Amino acid sequence: MRSDMAKVIVERPRRGWDGGHKKPRQDLDALPTKVGMKREIIGEKYLNENLSPLRRFLASQVGRPWNKVYADISAYLRPANVVQQHVRSHLEDFVALNFSVNKDGELEQPHRWWWRGGRQSLYVDPRDGILKATLSEKDRKRRALARRQELAQKKANADTIVVDRMQELRRLNGVWFFVEYAPLPYPSPFPLRKKEGEVSAGAPNALTHYDVVLRAYVGPKDAFAFKGRYAVKKRQLASDELRRYRIQNVAR
Repeated sequence: MRSDMAKVIVERPRRGWDGGHKKPRQDLDALPTKVGMKREIIGEKYLNENLSPLRRFLASQVGRPWNKVYADISAYLRPANVVQQHVRSHLEDFVALNFSVNKDGELEQPHRWWWRGGRQSLYVDPRDGILKATLSEKDRKRRALARRQELAQKKANADTIVVDRMQELRRLNGVWFFVEYAPLPYPSPFPLRKKEGEVSAGAPNALTHYDVVLRAYVGPKDAFAFKGRYAVKKRQLASDELRRYRIQNVAR
């Protein structure tokens, strides 16, 4: 970034109208001691800011982490300096900083997205912190549609939808079922010692629980592979449940 960025932006001939002639010199002692706030001001000039250098600098930083870009800006434009802080205040005129991500992974527009009848040309992606160029409204809608189609395709190809830890929707042979699970005990790290004269109750890792999805018996030795649970009930989803979850059976 240019070290004289503040001067380039702020120190420029002011614009306005001075009445078309030079004002006559006035005696300072003859001036009024008080001036009303509603006094009419004619021929005043105002600050003429040239923000093009700042805009070009920000555009050249697209693809870089915003933290590094802001560090470069802060190295030359310090908030303690009134003029330099004035330049820093224009950053959000060109960069949208407060984007968020919704549950579908799409960017949501902030309140300052629109300004002065236009749109900020750059934004900081909250997912990776990279400064990026703004998409046109047409491109944004196209990407959002593609994202929704991608999610719908993933959902169509998925065979499991998690309701909670002990409830899932499972597609078995193309048909959706509601499956309930129960805890499956883990094997004991300490082998049981049989007392003298005691009758053995069976091996500690015996297959003692029937899994309705696997259609087979499972036991403690399978607890690690099945996350400490096994399927105890299943029922086929009704048509209204399929519509509610926006899924469908597939003929195989």
